[in-house]
Amino acid sequence: MVEKIKGQSIQIKTGLVKINSLPATIKSLSRVAGVPQSPKDGFVQVFSQKNVVSNKQILFALSHSLSSFETGSNRLNLKALEFLLTVFACTQLDSAIDAACLKEGKNEVFLVAVSSSKKELSEMEKKAIKLLSFKMEKKGQKITTKKQKIIQAF
Repeated sequence: MVEKIKGQSIQIKTGLVKINSLPATIKSLSRVAGVPQSPKDGFVQVFSQKNVVSNKQILFALSHSLSSFETGSNRLNLKALEFLLTVFACTQLDSAIDAACLKEGKNEVFLVAVSSSKKELSEMEKKAIKLLSFKMEKKGQKITTKKQKIIQAF
């Protein structure tokens, strides 16, 4: 389902990816969004499900990071990286990358695509899914143990 926030369309999917080379995967994902040649309006981010409680955390982070560009309070020049900082409530990029918990091998991830153009959003998402050999989880298929403990606490 595509959500709309501050004029941007956002698509969030959960699933499994197998990463052979983390640096190569990150570089390839940045190319999906046209970086560094001619950055498109949107971006694609992939991060582990481990440190994210729900889609609401992702939606809030996107809203906040987009607002930071509107007000000039952004810390980084790329929306994708500002978003990563905000999702994991970090002030340093290295900390946010660590919190993303991606590793070589199998990863349970969130795939997040963002763009003001629904057509561009769809294109980036398709390219990222193909690039990552992304296998989407069925709705409600799996909740990690950490999330179950948090849910049970409330």
